[in-house]
Amino acid sequence: MTLPDAPLVNPLDAVAGIAALFAAWRGYRRGLSAEFWPLLSVVGAAASAFWCAHRGREWLISHTRLTYETAGALAFTAGAAGGFLAVILAALAIRLVVSLRFNDAIEKPGGLIAGVAGGLLAIFLIFASVILWPHDYLRLHFGERSLVGRGTTFILRWRGFDIGQPAPAGAPHTKEPATATSIEI
Repeated sequence: MTLPDAPLVNPLDAVAGIAALFAAWRGYRRGLSAEFWPLLSVVGAAASAFWCAHRGREWLISHTRLTYETAGALAFTAGAAGGFLAVILAALAIRLVVSLRFNDAIEKPGGLIAGVAGGLLAIFLIFASVILWPHDYLRLHFGERSLVGRGTTFILRWRGFDIGQPAPAGAPHTKEPATATSIEI
């Protein structure tokens, strides 16, 4: 017997849970020394995504014909990818010069914590990137019908993202462009 409003786990939640468990296992197995830079790259991707989301959206709206929601989703996704690549390249350059080693007492537990944190943050970024795209089917399955998606949507709205809401008054490109057969007077 299930309650009518009880959230059920959908396949996306199961995949996210398996990915989080795999990240924890990988972090414990590799240790903190090996998981430090991947964790830093995911944190850099998240910081870059949130920093670029609003600023990039405004730039894209003013320089392209993208809609409000599409520009926001593209800015968030591009910011996450750019931040991830920038930190990975910086880590590769630093790794050539510096070797990072931690005490044996914190190597395995620290790797476990770093693996879990990095995995959960990567899952959040993937779900956020999909939820922000203006596609009803993806929003329904990744956002409303998923426990992970509902949590991601809550965090995104808390951070000021307009998910599925109409564009604010005065925002450019909120209506469809005129076609060749229509005349606006």
